[in-house]
Amino acid sequence: MHCLYIIYSQQLRRYYVGETPNAEIRLIQHTTHYFKTNFTKAANDCKLLLKYPCKSREEALFLEKFIGFLFFRASMKMKFYL
Repeated sequence: MHCLYIIYSQQLRRYYVGETPNAEIRLIQHTTHYFKTNFTKAANDCKLLLKYPCKSREEALFLEKFIGFLFFRASMKMKFYL
């Protein structure tokens, strides 16, 4: 079973949305810099904020893209008003 997860880095002040079959292992991968090209490579303080179980990988991917779009849209509005 896949799940959607959201992690946050206070150090970078950024959220990361992803999907995985195991959120706990994925968090360890992020905090140990397993992913060399991800923004989490620069963070040492990633915290798991949300783990949402999904019925399928397709559902998790859909939610990941949808939430990513919402974060992007919200950040663009913030930049516009600043």
